[in-house]
Amino acid sequence: AKDQGRNAVAAFTPAMKAATEHRMSLENELRHALERGEFELFYQPKLTIDNRLVGAEALVRWRHPERGLVSPAVFVPVCEEIGLIGDIGAWVIESAARQQVRWRDQGHRLQVALNLSPRQLAGTQLLDTVRAVVASTGCDPRSLELEVTESMLLGNDLHTRRLLTQLSEMGFSIAIDDFGTGYSNLAYLQRYPIRTLKIDRSFVQAIGQSSTLTEVIVMMCKALNLHMVAEGVERADQLAWLAERGVHEYQGFLFSPPLPVAEFDQLLSVTDARRVA
Repeated sequence: AKDQGRNAVAAFTPAMKAATEHRMSLENELRHALERGEFELFYQPKLTIDNRLVGAEALVRWRHPERGLVSPAVFVPVCEEIGLIGDIGAWVIESAARQQVRWRDQGHRLQVALNLSPRQLAGTQLLDTVRAVVASTGCDPRSLELEVTESMLLGNDLHTRRLLTQLSEMGFSIAIDDFGTGYSNLAYLQRYPIRTLKIDRSFVQAIGQSSTLTEVIVMMCKALNLHMVAEGVERADQLAWLAERGVHEYQGFLFSPPLPVAEFDQLLSVTDARRVA
């Protein structure tokens, strides 16, 4: 009744009990998932527009011992609500950095991108976390790209600007993820140390039907001298359209979905073989 705006009557149903029990079970399992090593990172390849593999986006997955692979859409919002996202976010940063160093030591020059959560950006621990990760892993900050969404740049403007500026000065590249889907305020593109803008998949999917907004985004990026990455590229005609307009990089199912580390390593082996040939 409170969820419906108060001053209302709601009837109890067995489904409510089942939903509550499921949520409590999920919360309890999540609290132990990190210490049990149930989280892992998948990596989606990032390519230049002419198909050279140059990076990867790290995406967290929960491999539940009974439920199998649980979608981030299911567990990430819960982690945000119960305050676990900070610990998981720190684990993601360290794991991605260690993986980038492994690839570097194998001769692969890949930039790894990872997503920051609103709590990480609003909190006070992020700088200390990344400094500790750089020190413990030997990772070059220039090889990591930190992605934030538009909505995360609203609110505590001074804190966010200082934090992103400090991260940029350390060498990290800052990217805007899912551009165009939030509360767009173009002033932040100049106010914050943004290097990369990721064109949301919804605009990429519109190519060939209604490409006006996508065209505007590309023109704006060029005017602001921003690096462009297109997300969700699934068709060859979309890639051709992006190439004609000078978009720098892309990721999407046209080339590959997100992959576990072992499968990504196999992809790197194939790529190396092609280069030698």
